[in-house]
Amino acid sequence: GEGEGVFAWEREEDEDEPTTTTTRDHVKRPFADMLAEATCALRDKNFELAVDVLSDATSMRVEEYGSMALECVDVYHKYGKALLAKMQMSGDVLGRAIQAEAEPETAVEVDTEEPSTSTKENEEECEDSQVAWEVLETARLILSKDPNHSLEEADVLITLGDLSLELGNYEQAIGDYARACSLVRERLPMHDRRMLNTHHALAMAYMISNLPEKALEVHKACAEACEARIAKLTEEIEKATVVDPDVAKEMEELREFLPEFHQKIGDLRMLQGETTTGFVCPPSGSERVVHDLGVIKGSKSASRASKAKEQEDRSKRKAEDQGDIGTEKRPREEE
Repeated sequence: GEGEGVFAWEREEDEDEPTTTTTRDHVKRPFADMLAEATCALRDKNFELAVDVLSDATSMRVEEYGSMALECVDVYHKYGKALLAKMQMSGDVLGRAIQAEAEPETAVEVDTEEPSTSTKENEEECEDSQVAWEVLETARLILSKDPNHSLEEADVLITLGDLSLELGNYEQAIGDYARACSLVRERLPMHDRRMLNTHHALAMAYMISNLPEKALEVHKACAEACEARIAKLTEEIEKATVVDPDVAKEMEELREFLPEFHQKIGDLRMLQGETTTGFVCPPSGSERVVHDLGVIKGSKSASRASKAKEQEDRSKRKAEDQGDIGTEKRPREEE
């Protein structure tokens, strides 16, 4: 068929189970039941189960429609998001590597205690990231062929950006988030919540990448979208006889976000004309904002990427300072 042998998980199943694709019981169940099970697993944060079920659901969909069918997009996206959630739950490999470089004694202790476990985790993370990229990129390619699906494409691009952040590929994350912003601006009014979430993801990526000037411009868009959303919800509340609790909760959150956006804009403006060397996204405050904004799973990736970047810059500055006073540390040849 069209989808055979295309993806990493299919190649893996071909090697392990060459004679059947229905070894696990839930493969034989209806597709809708598999999605329901995966949804429950994700809600319970059982990402291992969710990934397992969605892998089978994806294979089933590909076998029925072909790998480039529009019918496969939704399960591709769900599978990619589940893999990303699993990666985030298992820990940030990039952050651990940077911490190991900064604290070699601690790293040696950890590696000595469980070297095989660490290696296995790294290999599994690489495999998960590869499959996640494959299914998400395929979903994006399918959606990009039809302008009527541009908002769905933007959603997939956000997840691709989150994946890139998780892997420390900030340039790629910026590209994906920027494209998503372009798509939502073409199709959505400023008061739509997706405008705020998408622009905030891009703003965080710019800050993590030490690009405060660009972060400033996008934070202005965030503030504008937040103000527009508040105005829209205010209008809805005034017209309603009974206020929806979810609307009231969102309004409360937005009123907290707005002054924080303006504070960030003020801080970034102060950096204009100054050197941006070593500028990183402050972990305090911004972490909570990203999480509350609900930028899919990018909240965890962005906050960990921010901390990892900060740790990396501190390590570099420490090594440079020690080099200046004639310590015996070797030069950082690998940089």
